[in-house]
Amino acid sequence: MLSFLLDIIYPRKCVSCGKWGKFICESCRSKIDYFSLPVCPYCENFSPAGLTHPVCRPRFGLDGMFVLGHHRGPLRQALLAMKYKGNHWLAQELAQLVLKNYPDKFAFDYLVPVPLSRARQRQRGFNQAEKLAWELKFKPVANILKRVRDTKPQFDLKFNERKKNVKDAFALSSHQPLVTSHSLCLVDDVATTGATLFECAKVLKRAGAKSVFAICVARGG
Repeated sequence: MLSFLLDIIYPRKCVSCGKWGKFICESCRSKIDYFSLPVCPYCENFSPAGLTHPVCRPRFGLDGMFVLGHHRGPLRQALLAMKYKGNHWLAQELAQLVLKNYPDKFAFDYLVPVPLSRARQRQRGFNQAEKLAWELKFKPVANILKRVRDTKPQFDLKFNERKKNVKDAFALSSHQPLVTSHSLCLVDDVATTGATLFECAKVLKRAGAKSVFAICVARGG
């Protein structure tokens, strides 16, 4: 009923071609450049289910990452519309695409959205990672991370600059029992080099997380 009312108040129009009916129409969904092979989040070479190669994993690193597609074409247009045009209803369709393609190989207890700074969330009105996590629905959502300092936008920075930019930018909120000895999965919209996700994983692992995976809608700059 709610979905029906929202469609009347806020009719869905494809963010890529303009066709009415969905935010990403079936034709444009077929044009998404999906990841054809899962890769290790660190070296980006093939790895079954996107698990991290043992030789690539830092001491407090990610254990694996699922990425839906490359950050271009309709997928990029959808993410830009969600983040910068206030269309947070897109999170529902993006989550559906993730679930349709998700290999279900990661065993974890909670979905953990990557947090925005207070200033950026106040400006945007929502955290797109949190919206995606709630729409995924197949695991409880735990907001157990917080940003403790503002960072520059990552898209204009080189790899080493990105690492430095997010270093010590995250900390645990007051939910330590949800971290210790639990398996967690970070959720974010875009990973370029993965620096933000790697930093978040480090915080969670150091706090006692059993394992940390990640789900990301797109990867690339």
